[in-house]
Amino acid sequence: VIVGDAAMSPYELVSAGGAIDHDNPTSGEEWLARMFETWKRVAWLNPMPEPDWAYISTVRHIQNLLGDRMYPLSPEGLARAVSKLKA
Repeated sequence: VIVGDAAMSPYELVSAGGAIDHDNPTSGEEWLARMFETWKRVAWLNPMPEPDWAYISTVRHIQNLLGDRMYPLSPEGLARAVSKLKA
């Protein structure tokens, strides 16, 4: 389970060296893809209001990597995430 808003500079997500560790040759996108491939049961809980997700490019980008596994950080979102993780 990942908890975070997924909002960042696109550079931080898609560029090698775009993170705090500028010497890292692997992009954040690649690290997330590796993580999602390694662990099939992943849920991302996003504390931002769900209607706002559509306006932030990195949230949409991570949603594309995740498929349908990003949920609002709310009681209902948590219940949906747990249900998906149990499936």
